[in-house]
Amino acid sequence: MIVLILVVLILLVSLCLLQKYTKQVAEAQGVEISLRNSLRSLRGSHLPVSSSPPDMAPIPANQLPAAYLERHRDSDYGFQHEFELLPDSFPDRTTRASEARENMY
Repeated sequence: MIVLILVVLILLVSLCLLQKYTKQVAEAQGVEISLRNSLRSLRGSHLPVSSSPPDMAPIPANQLPAAYLERHRDSDYGFQHEFELLPDSFPDRTTRASEARENMY
């Protein structure tokens, strides 16, 4: 019984230390991080880079067509920006299955 309590206590202390460390790192980078993301980073998973969204006011109904045309003038830009934020590779994923001969066509 004492061993079980000791193990639980060690786990709780390690979780608190992990949260404190990742919170300090996140604050230094200007990102808000939760316990879930802390545990995800412990496994080596990728944390999405958060670019702060622009502060935009609602668009009046009579200006919607013009706003739509303006925002879709360069339709690839949003995707390209998001694609450039992705890392070159992920340590927890591979492309072996998609490159297998039986999955080519």
